[in-house]
Amino acid sequence: NFLAGKERTWTLANVGGLVFISSPFGGAPVALQSSISGAAIALPFYHDAFLQVQDNSPSGPWLFPSAGLWAGDTLVETNSRNYSATPEDYEALLRDLNRADQLLALGEVRNLKGIHLDAPSGPAFPPLNVAKVSCFFGAGRQTPKTMKYDVDGFQPGGDPPPPKYDYTDGDGVVDAKSLAYCAQAFPDAAVTSKVFQDQEHMAILGSEAMLSQLVNALLNSRPAH
Repeated sequence: NFLAGKERTWTLANVGGLVFISSPFGGAPVALQSSISGAAIALPFYHDAFLQVQDNSPSGPWLFPSAGLWAGDTLVETNSRNYSATPEDYEALLRDLNRADQLLALGEVRNLKGIHLDAPSGPAFPPLNVAKVSCFFGAGRQTPKTMKYDVDGFQPGGDPPPPKYDYTDGDGVVDAKSLAYCAQAFPDAAVTSKVFQDQEHMAILGSEAMLSQLVNALLNSRPAH
């Protein structure tokens, strides 16, 4: 994180504010699917089109759901074992799938540059010393909450089929509580949250309503320098 550790005087002089769009501050269950069987992430491709990249990328474990936000909820089900939102189950899942690169990265990326993604009360972020933060995200879309795999268990080198889902509210990719956590991540900043109904995770970038709010945020966020 570029701003982590910067002097407050430097940040206030050079950074007028931050704008986050569709940002998964608490992670997303679909990140687990990316590691297991691949996920198209709202793009028009087969579910496993990117699996050979997703199953070894360290960004996968970085986006696993926050243990504090999900409080041990079951996120992945098979016919023989379930996996919950805990660091221990994330490690077990990656071991069962033999995702060696992601397993190696797991402990590092969950606690990186002062960020503690599995803190008990939700992700903890270091102070960024910014004056203004804007959080823009969509809602009103069915969003994966639990992935259900019709297999007896995960095997190293296996090729699980795409899962069935239990859904919750969100932007179709990231659930509402992870998106809304943006407002809690910066307690020392003036935070503005805008929710855009029926806007999807990536399609929101073409929303006239969101773009109008973005322009306003940019015009009203000028550094002191």
